[in-house]
Amino acid sequence: YYNVDDFKENPNRWNLINPTTERPYKDDFDTPERNRTESNPEFMGELHGVYKPLTNKLKKHIIDNPEKDFRASDRLPNIIFDITGDELRKLKDIIEPAKEQGYKIAIIWMLSTIEKAIYNNLHRNRKVDNDMLVAKHGDVINAIEQLFNSDYISKVDDFWVIDTAIEINPKDNPKEYHDAANVYHIPSNPDGLQEFEHIASRIDYNKKTLQKY
Repeated sequence: YYNVDDFKENPNRWNLINPTTERPYKDDFDTPERNRTESNPEFMGELHGVYKPLTNKLKKHIIDNPEKDFRASDRLPNIIFDITGDELRKLKDIIEPAKEQGYKIAIIWMLSTIEKAIYNNLHRNRKVDNDMLVAKHGDVINAIEQLFNSDYISKVDDFWVIDTAIEINPKDNPKEYHDAANVYHIPSNPDGLQEFEHIASRIDYNKKTLQKY
C-alpha cells in the first residue's frame, strides 16, 4: 500500500499496477490532458479518488484482522489512522469496529484557521483546490461537533486538540512548538468542547470566518 505522497517522492511508483484497471498507474494519469503534476488540484483529486477504495479496504482489513499484526500475546497492536475526519460516518467506521475488538480510542484533532490552511496550501508542492479546502475545513468542524452530540463520544477514551494557529513553525523550531501551551485534553462527554473556552471560541471564530469564503 502506498499513499499519495509516495508518488510525489518516488516516481517509480507510477509503474505499479492499478488493481482496478489492471494497467500501470502512469497509463491512467500521465497524459497531456491530465497534466500530471503535484500542484494540479484536478489531478490530485483524481488520484485520491483512485486510492479511496484501496484505503477503505486496507482500513477494514486492519481492524477485522488484528491477530495478524500481534506483537505481544497480551496486547493489541497500535494502529494510527491519518484521516481528514470530514464526515461523522468516517469516524464511526473506525470507532465502532475498533471498540468491539477491544481497542482504546484516542482522537487527535489538528485545529487550524482557514487563513492558515490557505497560506500553507499556497506554500506546498501538492496543492488542493481552495474551494475544496474551505469545504473540508467546515466539514471537519461539523463532524467533530456531531461526534460530541452523538452516543459515539462515550466510546472515545481520549480526545486531544492541538491548536496549530500559533506563530511557531514546527519544522523550524520543533522544541518550542512542542513546549507551547497549545495542546488540550478534551473530556469525552457531550459538553467536552464547551468546557474549554479557548477551543469553543476558536471553533466559533472558524465558523464565522468560513462564511466569508
